Amino acid sequence: MSISIRLNEDEEQLIRSYAKLNSLSVGEVFKTAVFDKIRKEYGISISKKVHRQYIKNDRNYVPFDENLSDKIYVTPRFKREYKKEDSYIQEMIKSWITNNLIACEDYKSLGESLKTKQDDKWYYKIGDYSLVCHIEDDNIILLSFYLGVKSDFYDRKLENKIAKD
Repeated sequence: MSISIRLNEDEEQLIRSYAKLNSLSVGEVFKTAVFDKIRKEYGISISKKVHRQYIKNDRNYVPFDENLSDKIYVTPRFKREYKKEDSYIQEMIKSWITNNLIACEDYKSLGESLKTKQDDKWYYKIGDYSLVCHIEDDNIILLSFYLGVKSDFYDRKLENKIAKD
């Protein structure tokens, strides 16, 4: 499939320069930008739902791993999602949390704020996965994680996933 986009000369030059600087094709620049936008909007929709569940469940959370840190907690939903993954994915997520969220003093700098009414929700990209968190009193509560929408989009599962969540 091909898509045409009309750009003025300045816009075209800017995009070509950016692509060259990052060793990407112009097509890759556009695909990355579009999929990042979709992924973020999907993250916002997921975060709203899981945050409502979190509040509804009286802010129910438990430590992620009692041996790791006393500032990382998980909700029942996160725990279920995490246990569904194979051991390699679990270890990848745990390793990222250990090496980044626990080891970093400014963990907000590693992620992106989800612009919602409650500015305390963040998401982090971990490979093809996204991690949705709620920050409360300097604690990080892991609400949910999901496979990035690029894979889901290609598999035509995005609409079904949004409908189920």
